[in-house]
Amino acid sequence: MPRKGNYRLFFALFPDEHATRKMLEVGAEFKSRHRLAGKLHQQNRLHLTLDHLGDFASKPQDIVDAASIAASELAAECSSFAVSLDQVVSFGRGRDTRPLVLRDSAEGNPELGEFRARLWDALAAGELPGGTRNSFTPHVTLLYDPMVLAEEAVDAIAWQAHELVLIHSMMKQTQYEVLGRWALRS
Repeated sequence: MPRKGNYRLFFALFPDEHATRKMLEVGAEFKSRHRLAGKLHQQNRLHLTLDHLGDFASKPQDIVDAASIAASELAAECSSFAVSLDQVVSFGRGRDTRPLVLRDSAEGNPELGEFRARLWDALAAGELPGGTRNSFTPHVTLLYDPMVLAEEAVDAIAWQAHELVLIHSMMKQTQYEVLGRWALRS
């Protein structure tokens, strides 16, 4: 999806406090061991993106409203589920800096995959923009760095996903604005 502005909208899951602390520990350990220059993401920015709705010149209230309706309906139908990530790797090719991410090594998150597919279907039903339905690699970005690291296993970091969150990212400002939170059934 081409960038049209600095107002980025996306749906995400945020890890709990324990998982966030573990992610920062893993990120710091990799940064130190591999002498990475990139800055670790701040605790409040660690998230797992479910779907990117687009980049806009200003707040697209019609898309925010429609996405909020889709999220509310989906959350009412879905139960909370476990998320587990157990591998660190660099993503991307041909860039000056690449994301160093924590991801799952063997598609070990079937409930997450099903939830993401249902989110995509809900967005499509509302004729909202989004990513490709079947192209989804669950991950949390720890930092950006020019060095490319091969896949490396780590102890699994797991949490229970209890809510779906709609975020406005103020691009290049490392700030997030939460536009909506929808609790999943327990």
